[in-house]
Amino acid sequence: MKVSLACQVFSHSVAAGILAKIANNELPQETTTTAMLIEKMDQLFDTLNGDTPDRKRGKKYFTNFTQRSPSTFKLF
Repeated sequence: MKVSLACQVFSHSVAAGILAKIANNELPQETTTTAMLIEKMDQLFDTLNGDTPDRKRGKKYFTNFTQRSPSTFKLF
């Protein structure tokens, strides 16, 4: 599997789509956990792939990873 396909599946837009379906009662409330996992995976991909100190596309976690990063995936 290509990494780019995994990034598309674990993306903010997929998580937002699931949450929208939950809000419209098209999916059960328990699906929220799946949406939150997808959102965290998107943040992890952004954290690990950020290559500049500037934020790209307005994404909070898509920057260089430092001890002062806004990431929820702290190493220390």
